[in-house]
Amino acid sequence: QAEDGIRDYKVTGVQTCALPIYVSLLNNIKPKKTEILDIIPENFNFFKSYSFNKKLFSNNIDEVLFENSTNKIELDSIYQKANEIGYYLSDKDSICIIKLKDVDYEIDFRNFDLVKEYRNEKIFKSEKFITGINKLNEFEFINDKVFSSLIENNLILANNIQSIERIILNTKNKSTFILNKDFTNFNKKIPSKNSALELVKSKLINRSEEHTSELQSPCNLVCRLLLEKK
Repeated sequence: QAEDGIRDYKVTGVQTCALPIYVSLLNNIKPKKTEILDIIPENFNFFKSYSFNKKLFSNNIDEVLFENSTNKIELDSIYQKANEIGYYLSDKDSICIIKLKDVDYEIDFRNFDLVKEYRNEKIFKSEKFITGINKLNEFEFINDKVFSSLIENNLILANNIQSIERIILNTKNKSTFILNKDFTNFNKKIPSKNSALELVKSKLINRSEEHTSELQSPCNLVCRLLLEKK
């Protein structure tokens, strides 16, 4: 373990490595088991998740982005119930996911308007949702005018309704990556709790990058994770 609390972790078929970007956002936030991964579709190209605590995360963002500034991050009140945030990118979709501890539709969706139902799931739209995290470069694809749905206490956010429909369809059809046989075995070797987890389809990795010693999993993944940041 390095002095700053960042660990490198190796497993068969993969090398995990410290995440240099936004590590400070995780100060004092306890590592957790990722649950968002359960609904990520098989056809994703890139996935990343962070353990989350609204107060600590907001304070860390203010220190990282607004140091020596009077500006402060604003987050919708629904983040109070979040314990993990993440996103995935595919050829067609850019999806942000917020894992909620519990849901109260009347309170949590008061700023959302019901647009339609698709495969028995409600799809909402809001022009008042305070995304906040889009001030971070990697989340900037999400704006405050979002479509959303709720799948197993996962709040799904996207800028078009078709992306919401696709993740609902993939979940209903069980076309999720967590059920991939190769990944099921590989996943057992990943620590159960981490502060940040990143999965990248290895075909997208530029081999001239720093992580030249990374190995591939049987399902052509490169995995990077931050186990702990103190």
